[in-house]
Amino acid sequence: MLETDIDTILFKLRGIVPYKAPSPASPAQTLVSTVFSFVALLCVGYANRSFSELGEDSSVMIGSFGATAVLLFHAIESPLAQPPNLVFGHVLSAIVGVAVSKLFTITALQSVRSQIAPALSVALSIGVMGLTNCMHPPAGATALIAVIGSPQIQALGFSYVVRPVITGVAVMLLCAIVFNNLVKGRRYPNFWMQQMWWQWPWAAKAVPAPLGTITAR
Repeated sequence: MLETDIDTILFKLRGIVPYKAPSPASPAQTLVSTVFSFVALLCVGYANRSFSELGEDSSVMIGSFGATAVLLFHAIESPLAQPPNLVFGHVLSAIVGVAVSKLFTITALQSVRSQIAPALSVALSIGVMGLTNCMHPPAGATALIAVIGSPQIQALGFSYVVRPVITGVAVMLLCAIVFNNLVKGRRYPNFWMQQMWWQWPWAAKAVPAPLGTITAR
C-alpha cells in the first residue's frame, strides 16, 4: 500500500502537468457568496442562542460552521458540500469528539489528554466519515472542538451533538437550499443521497443479500 519507489514519489511531487485550474468565480457570484454566508451564520448564531443553555457564550457558534459556509455558499458543486456530507459529517464527528473527550476523563488517561485526545478525535472522525462516505472537511473541527472547546462545551457532553451541532447544521442546510436556489446559475443540492460503504463494489461480496432479494441477470 505504501509507495516505495523514490522516482515515483519525486514524479508525484511535480503535480499534474499541465493542470487546468478552475476558473475563478465572477465578482457578482463572490458577492452573493459573501452575503449569503453572513446571513446564514447570523441565523445559526441566533438559533443556538435561542435554544441552547450556552446563552450568550461565544461557543454557540462553533468554528467549523465558518468552514462549512465556504463550501455551502462558494463551492456548492463540491460533493463535500452536499446534504448527506454536511449532516452526517458533522453529526458523526460530534459524536466521535464527545466520546473521545469522555474517554480521556478516565484517571489513567488524563495525563496524556492534551497530547493525544485532539489528534485522536480528528483522526477517528475522518475514519468514520470515510467509512460512511459522508466526508465533510469542516466536520473534523467539530470533533476537535468537542475535545478542546470551552468549559461550557465540555459540560454539554453528548448534548453538544444536538446543540449547537444539529441545530446549526439544520439552519445552515435550510439557508443553503433557500438562498442558492434564488440566484440564477446556482443549484443546490446536487444530490440528497449517495452510496454507503456497504454498497461499494469492494464490500458487495462481503455483505450477504437480504432474504427475498432478486438479483438482476
